[in-house]
Amino acid sequence: QIVGLFASLAERQGLDLHVDAPDHLPMTCDPDHLEKMLVNLISNAFKFTPEGGRVTVTLRSGGDQATILTVTDTGSGISPEEQRHIFDRFYQVDGSARRTREGTGIGLSLVKELVTLHEGTLNVASSEGRGTTFTITLPYHDVPPEPEAADAQAYGDGARPEVAEIERAVAEVPDVQPQAVSADAPVVLLVEDHADLRAYIRSHLDPSFVILEAANGADGLALALEQVPDLILSDVMMSEMDGYTLLDALKQDQRTSHIPVVLLTARADVDSRIAGLERGADAYLAKPFDAGELRACLRGLIAQRQHLRQLWRTALAQPPTAQSEAAVSDLPVAERQFVAQVDALIETHYTDPHFNTDTLAEGLGLTARQLRRKLKALTGQRPGKRLRHYRLEAAYEQLRTPDASVKSVVYAVGYTSPSHFSKQFKQAYGITPSQHRDAQAPPEPD
Repeated sequence: QIVGLFASLAERQGLDLHVDAPDHLPMTCDPDHLEKMLVNLISNAFKFTPEGGRVTVTLRSGGDQATILTVTDTGSGISPEEQRHIFDRFYQVDGSARRTREGTGIGLSLVKELVTLHEGTLNVASSEGRGTTFTITLPYHDVPPEPEAADAQAYGDGARPEVAEIERAVAEVPDVQPQAVSADAPVVLLVEDHADLRAYIRSHLDPSFVILEAANGADGLALALEQVPDLILSDVMMSEMDGYTLLDALKQDQRTSHIPVVLLTARADVDSRIAGLERGADAYLAKPFDAGELRACLRGLIAQRQHLRQLWRTALAQPPTAQSEAAVSDLPVAERQFVAQVDALIETHYTDPHFNTDTLAEGLGLTARQLRRKLKALTGQRPGKRLRHYRLEAAYEQLRTPDASVKSVVYAVGYTSPSHFSKQFKQAYGITPSQHRDAQAPPEPD
């Protein structure tokens, strides 16, 4: 999965990226530290390997005592003099006549420190003009058995009596299904054509997200139109439909134009980032990216949407006469127009008792699901609640006339049950319809 982070970059730089590792191999290593070691070593190999070169990552057993990890490139190599200093903090190899990018000079030093923490060794073998191999040797430590396992071993093939009793009790308990993710959990669509990279990203995303996956841009577009996720995370270089084409299609379609899109790409140059942002991308991360940066980016975008929805909720909690345009001021023009379309259709048809979410969606050219997902993403309201709010607001205004008939107002705003109307009116405004109407009457003369 970690090597997969560099697949798109390898394609762009014309490098052959290869990984040779067994499906299963015991090793003693902190996973986050392993990721940092590999990302730094592979990044270093990419810096100094010209187009047409090869970068190979190999994992193999060193016998019962160790695991050996190597990163080999066919790049320009490192001189003997430089090899003596490359693990010194802030030391940078001379990049003249080599493919290079500015760096901090702490990458290899960090790898060295992490290897040392694991009681391992880090060596380099290099020949100028022929390439470089970094070799990490990590000692293998048997993990001590858990106390329960040790106790069970003490009793031979059978468990301790009290353990066996617990196991019998547990066996009698009916199976319980895992708790489902909240219905309000953010839905993130991940569009990436490398399966290993999808798995890597999925493993680092917030567990409270609902993750949808698509293996190419065409499938991603179809899934986005069907599910209307809260956020889309997409690679740029993909088969079927690339990320830019997907972005254009999403932003030009009313059903998905509001969805924040984060692009992942090996194209880290400024022109490429500008191209994505000008097309409507909300963020742009260059591969290989830091998992923490990715999580922070997604959380930030989702928090922005939650802020907009809170503005709507604040405005809708006020009496109709005090409602403000502040709730829509931060929305893009296209989304303000969409909300205006929704309200215009409601204003035209709210008096019809048969007008509901389905007919509202049909009038907008959407499915009921698409309308619910989009309107809730923008305003925090489902269509049915927005229609009910509009009807109650109209009734609130009509009942300002002291001699208004509550019953006539009920039917005038599309309700069919006076008792149901009265209940919802009191929930919304804290008083009954009659109390609101009577409050408008002038005081009796003395």
